[in-house]
Amino acid sequence: MARAPVAQPPAIEPPAAPATVPAKPTAPVAQLRKLTLLFNSNSAELTAGHRGQLQGALGELRLAERLIISGRTDDQGSERLNQALAVSRALAIRRELLNLAPDLPARIEIDARGRCCYVATNKDEDGRARNRRVELVYAPPTAPS
Repeated sequence: MARAPVAQPPAIEPPAAPATVPAKPTAPVAQLRKLTLLFNSNSAELTAGHRGQLQGALGELRLAERLIISGRTDDQGSERLNQALAVSRALAIRRELLNLAPDLPARIEIDARGRCCYVATNKDEDGRARNRRVELVYAPPTAPS
């Protein structure tokens, strides 16, 4: 018995290349800035250096939409002690900012975590000193386009 010819499927053409759409210009995106203020061991006391750093950044801070103050500690001492110290450091910076610029309160957030978020090793004094800090993170104003 003879076989009937097998029907071939229709040829499939590849899809047409999508039309190129010119990219829309986007508004400039501000890079986040971070101001780091180092603290002495077991201390939340502001120094003249801290005040100078905050004063120097005040022009941009006044225009920032949001400020995040992150209090941090090294790993020495109990978790409870370090958490309280992280909060105290962040609040000290907030108090100073509000003394310098009372119009900031609605835009300030506190993120305090002791024994967390290390930027250096805690195995030596130099590393622990770098971990005892407050980081003030903010987006500076963008230039109008």
